[in-house]
Amino acid sequence: MSKTIKQIADELGVTKQAVSYRLKQLEATKENGVLAVKENGVLVVSLVGETLIKSAFLENNHQSFDDKQPPKDHQREQDILAVLQLTITTLQNQLEAKDKQIAEKDTQIANLTEALKTQAQSINADRHADLADKLQNQTHILIGDSSTAKPRFKERLKFLFKG
Repeated sequence: MSKTIKQIADELGVTKQAVSYRLKQLEATKENGVLAVKENGVLVVSLVGETLIKSAFLENNHQSFDDKQPPKDHQREQDILAVLQLTITTLQNQLEAKDKQIAEKDTQIANLTEALKTQAQSINADRHADLADKLQNQTHILIGDSSTAKPRFKERLKFLFKG
């Protein structure tokens, strides 16, 4: 997630000018690349840039309190922090992609479940209709064309299929 210079300055408890100065220093070295871009007229610092700026301020605080630590250790810590931050960013992106895949699979499962329910209902309706036809045909054969038998038969069928 990208942040503005003001947001980073507020988090660190420093001025916007101090953060801008650090950013210019970091961008001056060719190895860091582009750390900030303008979006809608506002300078937005990349996640890597934010990490490097915060590391630079942290490094300054450590140097003022602990001058015993050699400068190489600070650079090593900064490199490790940058690698860790990039790893975290990569893993977060992969996790978001997996979350999207899971959501898509959940949608597919829900659609398939609904289709299966509809199909099962259709099959059950067809079975009931087939059974009713067979029962009516067999009863008609057994009873014949008696005018009194048909109404009683229809009443029994209604009772059987309602209950």
